[in-house]
Amino acid sequence: MSERDTQQIIMAVQKATVLMDPVFKLTAAGAALLITYLARMVKEHKIKKGEFKNVQEFMKATDGQYNIVNVPVPTTADGLKWLGSEGFGKEMDSLREMGVRVQLMPDLNKSDGFEQLMIQSDDMELFSGWYERYLQRQMRGGEHLTQDLQNLTNGKTTLVSIPFEENESKLVHDFEKLGINYSILPDLNVGDGEIQIMVASSDIDTVKYWYGMYQNDQLAKGNEVKDMNYVNMEDYTQTGNMTEEEYINTASPELQKANEKYENRKYGEIENSVIKQENRIRSTEDVAYEQYHNNPGFTEITINKETLVEKSSFAQNEKIKESGLFASRIPTTYGKDEQTLILPNEQVFLTDDGKTYIAFLEKDKSPLVMLANGMPVSVTERKNGEKLFRDYYDKVEREFYKKEQLSHTANKVQESAKSMATEKIPSVPIKIK
Repeated sequence: MSERDTQQIIMAVQKATVLMDPVFKLTAAGAALLITYLARMVKEHKIKKGEFKNVQEFMKATDGQYNIVNVPVPTTADGLKWLGSEGFGKEMDSLREMGVRVQLMPDLNKSDGFEQLMIQSDDMELFSGWYERYLQRQMRGGEHLTQDLQNLTNGKTTLVSIPFEENESKLVHDFEKLGINYSILPDLNVGDGEIQIMVASSDIDTVKYWYGMYQNDQLAKGNEVKDMNYVNMEDYTQTGNMTEEEYINTASPELQKANEKYENRKYGEIENSVIKQENRIRSTEDVAYEQYHNNPGFTEITINKETLVEKSSFAQNEKIKESGLFASRIPTTYGKDEQTLILPNEQVFLTDDGKTYIAFLEKDKSPLVMLANGMPVSVTERKNGEKLFRDYYDKVEREFYKKEQLSHTANKVQESAKSMATEKIPSVPIKIK
């Protein structure tokens, strides 16, 4: 692939990412990372040229508007993924018949039980319906298979996420002993410590009691354990969304070793320029500001640099900055109650001679918020952008607008006074006798 081809793809992705959801979008820096990695694997003969070409063509065809999704795939008795016409290949055909534009990505680990798909962003709603049905069919039977559980409870089930990934056998043993009706969902994000379980709603109190006892037991041993969380199907399926880096991290040890010799090399000129571009905060003069400002799906907030950024517990964190993220303290939250709003840099703009930031919150989505202890607010407790604005930023917004109006009025008065002072006062004519 030529440098020109790479640049074209990156430019297409940059253009497409202006208003995309940061949880799902592929940034230009991520696109550069993905292209670079796959090119290395072709060079090392770890993936086929045709696979790489298919990914490039899909990126171009979608103008960068696509998501990467992790999908569990059934395996044969030999542990191989069942990809033939009667296996996952059949599922791919059904997706295309539904009109979903999809591309199977190169398989970086043939023994992990997963495949990764690239989905055209406009088709995600169609895909999500298929994805939920597919995942329910893949559920492993715990006490019950999924359909049996649904039938048994007349559809009255509850989804919970429990930080028990490393101790699943204990969960299975305890649930069996307690007579809990459940089914384990496929783990879409292996390594995050969580497993998701569908439980008969009538048994949820027993599950809460069981987990509370487990937490108390661990606390007595000096171990702090995270809470169990309730999730819905949408929350669960979103754990299958991946960034480019997460996709690359699925690579087998063999591919990781093949990539090691490149890791100590510095990024190329294109990658460095893209990363630098992505991490900068733009001014309100940038065309992207107008695009956000005119989008009814976003609400605009003002963030004072001195009080909400420079005095934030997390805003100066280098890892946050390097990740292209912007952190600021949420107004009226202090000390042990301090909360920090985390947004991607592309949703933040500088104004007021660098003293104020203008940021955009997606009204019906819940942005990442950190507590004072560094832990994120759970998904179920996060407020969406519109509620965050009303509860914390609306008053600040009005005060900022009032300040701007006063400043504007003062400037007009000064200009008017200056104009009057410079006007020539006609001299009194001298009477000649």
